[in-house]
Amino acid sequence: TVAAALSLAGTLFVLAILVVVITDIGGRELFNHPLRGATEMVSIAFVVVVFLSLPYAVLAGRTARVDLFSAWLGERTPRVAAGLSILFDLTGAVLMLLMTWALAPEVQRAWELDDYVGSLGDFTVPIWPVRALQCLSSAVTVSVFLLLAFRSMQRYRARGPSR
Repeated sequence: TVAAALSLAGTLFVLAILVVVITDIGGRELFNHPLRGATEMVSIAFVVVVFLSLPYAVLAGRTARVDLFSAWLGERTPRVAAGLSILFDLTGAVLMLLMTWALAPEVQRAWELDDYVGSLGDFTVPIWPVRALQCLSSAVTVSVFLLLAFRSMQRYRARGPSR
């Protein structure tokens, strides 16, 4: 549910990107006045979209895996395929945990320094909400990988001894 909610928020950010780009283009073409901060808003929104979409993409199995090999291996040796899934999911959990661990101080730093993107006097956007969403999405992705590893362990146990 959390992963789906984050993915929905990512989709809404995509719609916001479309509105910003269309408004910027319309302002340039019709009024010779572009939307201030459009470049900054779009670049920040892309980062947010990627991170918000990540937990649901992992849960839905839309990550980079060699599906042809996995399907072939699953048919011939399902226990080995489940074991490789466990390894893949635990590796993903560790990597995303490292990402979360690396992002947490960045959230605090951006908050304390009042870090921003843009030009003072023209257009600025605080960066801490972006870092916080990255950290949150990374933490949720850790839990998704752990859930998938647990499911793979159940499949591994259900298969019995390897042939």
